[in-house]
Amino acid sequence: MNAVCRHLAALIGKDLRIESRSKDVVLTLILFALTIVVIFNFAFDADAEQSRSAAPGILWAAIAFSSSIGLGRAFSREQEEGCIFALVLSPIDPGVLYSAKFLGNLIFLVFCEAIFLPIFWILFDLPGHVLQPMFGLVLLLGSAGFAAVGTLFSAIAAESRARELMLPILMLPVLVPVILAALNGTRVLFDQLDRADLLPWIKLLVGFDLIFFVICFLLYPYIVGE
Repeated sequence: MNAVCRHLAALIGKDLRIESRSKDVVLTLILFALTIVVIFNFAFDADAEQSRSAAPGILWAAIAFSSSIGLGRAFSREQEEGCIFALVLSPIDPGVLYSAKFLGNLIFLVFCEAIFLPIFWILFDLPGHVLQPMFGLVLLLGSAGFAAVGTLFSAIAAESRARELMLPILMLPVLVPVILAALNGTRVLFDQLDRADLLPWIKLLVGFDLIFFVICFLLYPYIVGE
């Protein structure tokens, strides 16, 4: 267990150090998400109730499309530098490689969301009750679903010449349950509905994250082995 923890820490630290130098993934995620948010903001009257009712859908559309671009860049960078071959040939278990890449991608997603969410909140003139712990939980569970699926499919798409196009095509249809659950859970919180209405969406997010993490964990060795 100690060896696994050390390997995880070393691999995640590697990704964080590389990203701190290049900032490829973070800048891609933030700029793409902000572009979507700003475009939709101009499409709605900032003071209208209509813009606030559309805010959950716009938020998760921004997260979905920006993550499909950013997560692909996270894996293709290692493919271009040949780092992935060294990792596959190392004595580290492939499941640990997947877990480290999953956690690294999740950290990048949450970090980028923490940056653009205040801007989103200001642009759409959202009330103060939006920023609450349960909203953070929905955001974390939704981001975990994106990271779990995106980490596996980015490894598949990295071998394609059109990997920038392949990853959204492969990833987004699988993530429909996550997007719907996160969107509806966010709407419950934004509209201050009964917390009992939130519980089914939380359960769906937790179930999806657990199931697909296990599936991707088991499939990852075969993907990188190819």
